[in-house]
Parts: sequence; C-alpha cells; structure tokens
Amino acid sequence: MINETYRYRIWLYWLKGDKKGTYEIFYNNLPGFPDNLRTSPDGNFWLCLFTKRNRLMDLIHPYPFIKNLLSGLPRFLWPKPAKYGFIVKLDSSGKVLETLQNPDTVEPKFTIITGVKQYKDVLYFSSLYGNWIGRLKLR
Repeated sequence: MINETYRYRIWLYWLKGDKKGTYEIFYNNLPGFPDNLRTSPDGNFWLCLFTKRNRLMDLIHPYPFIKNLLSGLPRFLWPKPAKYGFIVKLDSSGKVLETLQNPDTVEPKFTIITGVKQYKDVLYFSSLYGNWIGRLKLR
C-alpha cells in the first residue's frame, strides 16, 4: 500500500499472484492527507491522516502548475495544516471500521499525527512535529 498524500488516496501495488507488478486504487478521496499506514494485529490497517482536508488545497488540486508555484514559495507562506488529530481503521477492502478524531480544542498536543502502531489493546501515535508519544487504550 502506498499513500499519495496530496491526492488524498492510497494505492495497492501487487507483489504476488495474477496481478503481480500492477497498481490499483485502494481508497480514493480520503477526508484528509494520508501519511502513515500500519497493519493492526487483527489484519486490518491503521491510517494516519496528518490533518483534515484544506479548502485552499482542494481548490488548487486540479491545477498542478499553481501547486508547483506554491511549493516554490518560502515555507512560511504555505497554507498551514489545521491542528487536527485523525486516525482511521480500514479493513482489507478499504471499508472504514473506525475513526479517531481530535480537534485541537480537545487535546491540543495530539494533533497532526503522522505515526501509529497498535500493541495489544493500546494504540500508540506520534507526530513529526512533536516530541511526544500518545497512548490510547482501545475498547
């Protein structure tokens, strides 16, 4: 599985079988920017969306030329991601099983989540932008 962050989708690349060496879209039009994807102990997947979708990015998405211009600007002029924690659990067909969302008003520290790992009944998560590790006991 390969995240295509700025196109809000996940690709599936076949390593074995009849489809070996081919690609197909696993999940398209995600509600945020996919960053990290991990297998859960039950065979499903935990997906980090480092933030929810941004209206400005949605508007310029169909225009690669404008996105290239924007990327050439100094970083302080780039659109800022909303501080929003967003983790999604998907099954092997791409069906959403669960979402965990945290607007910065709930727990400001646990936003812009870029890493997730489940160990037994605990979900650990992290961010490239923080010096913390979040811990959430699952049901």
